[in-house]
Amino acid sequence: MGLFDGKYKNYGRSKDEVLAIQELVTGQKLNTIKLTKQQLDAGIEMSVSSHRKIIDDCIRLVNDTLTPEVFFDRYDLLIEEMTKLSTFEPYYNFNKSISEQVAVLRQKRPQNEIAFINKYYQSVRNASKSLKTEKAKIKRIQKFFAIMENYTPQMSSEALEFLHELSKEGDQLL
Repeated sequence: MGLFDGKYKNYGRSKDEVLAIQELVTGQKLNTIKLTKQQLDAGIEMSVSSHRKIIDDCIRLVNDTLTPEVFFDRYDLLIEEMTKLSTFEPYYNFNKSISEQVAVLRQKRPQNEIAFINKYYQSVRNASKSLKTEKAKIKRIQKFFAIMENYTPQMSSEALEFLHELSKEGDQLL
């Protein structure tokens, strides 16, 4: 028996599983176990907590922002962080499957993009109503479409179609 053979029994996992956990926690691929069970458990807790903070921040910003850059960047970061968090599923008890939540986020992306575009457009329309001249109102609506044009490569086909329909509506308002 080697010096560390007892560690594997304490973990209740194979050496390969312990090495996988260690890699998740440290970000380093090592061939030997360097961390104790307590260090791995603490590392998992810290990693999960760190990902959750970023995820919570992303959710808040995605739901509250009226800035396209923030919405699209944070939606992408939300999926990225949720995907990273899902790698801890075999080693951490979550209330819901993180992998399933990532799949739902991806599936609902078109709906969420449309909801954001609509919310942003309505705020622009409301703001333009308070402008004094027709020219200023037209420029405000045109600016919305110019800004959104920058984000069309990131949009789903459904969101692009919705934006196209809004532009027809916007043309009628102008």
